[in-house]
Amino acid sequence: MSQEQQDTIKVSLESGTSNSQAPDTAASYAASTEVKQLWEGLVKRYERLDLEHYKPDKQDLNSSPTDRTEIANYSKESSLMSLPPSKPQAPTPSSDNSLRRAGLREKKLWNSLKVLLVSAALVSGIVYLQEHSKQREIEGHQAVTQREQALVQDNARQESLNRYFDTMTALLFDRKLRTAKDNDEVRVIAHAKTITTLQSLDSKRKGLLLLFLQEAKLIERDNTVISLTNADLSYTNLSSMNFYRSNLSGTNLNGADLSNTNLSGANLSSVNLSEANLSGANLGNANLSNANLDSVNFSNANLNNVNLSNVNLEYAFLCKTILSDATISNRNCKKLGIAPGL
Repeated sequence: MSQEQQDTIKVSLESGTSNSQAPDTAASYAASTEVKQLWEGLVKRYERLDLEHYKPDKQDLNSSPTDRTEIANYSKESSLMSLPPSKPQAPTPSSDNSLRRAGLREKKLWNSLKVLLVSAALVSGIVYLQEHSKQREIEGHQAVTQREQALVQDNARQESLNRYFDTMTALLFDRKLRTAKDNDEVRVIAHAKTITTLQSLDSKRKGLLLLFLQEAKLIERDNTVISLTNADLSYTNLSSMNFYRSNLSGTNLNGADLSNTNLSGANLSSVNLSEANLSGANLGNANLSNANLDSVNFSNANLNNVNLSNVNLEYAFLCKTILSDATISNRNCKKLGIAPGL
């Protein structure tokens, strides 16, 4: 509402009040006050309705700071409310190019990283293959070396046995070893050669040497030319050999295989037979006095009329074993896994 309109309304109201003649001054004053309040209310309502289109004039600029602040705030809020909602701006070509370049840089970086990873994997694989190949080459070389060493040792053992046979043959035919007396030099040489050669042989060749002594009649029970006392025959394979009435007293036969061997009438006194296998062996009339029979397998063995003085059979394995009194013992058949009976 403009100032001119307000003045017009105010003049009309004043003329109306001056033309009316109220008898009572107090009543006139009250009516005038009521009309003035009504006019102020209309002005305020009009201001609220028309404030959006209100443009302050010089009189309004001279109004109080509080009024000017309220009018400015209201105008600012009205202008903000009247603005249309903002729409998302479409990306410009320059922003698209920037994003594309950034994506290309990331892709190039990732490709470079993949190349580095693949290269590292290839290098690691090559190094591993080289080391593995080198290790296999070393192992193969070691295996070849071991085989060569084993072959060399085997050849040396065979050569030692061959030299022994040659020496003993010469002593038998040239030096009459078989008929030499106990203290003759030839017997001393033969005994020393036999013991030293046994120490250098494996179990198989030890058996061949013993078989040679037996067939040459150099270890007979009644005429022993070469004593085997303290000879190391442990774990020697003497299976199914014939040592009838041989003298093996004082030897070490620990763990030896004497299965199905003919030892009838043999002298086995003071022999160490611990853990030896004498299953099926024939020891009839043999001498086992003072022998160590700990854990000996006597299953199916013949011990008939065997001299067992000072011998402990408590820890020997007996099953279908013919004892010295001709009785059969099946004491350990279950432990040996053998069905008892004839």
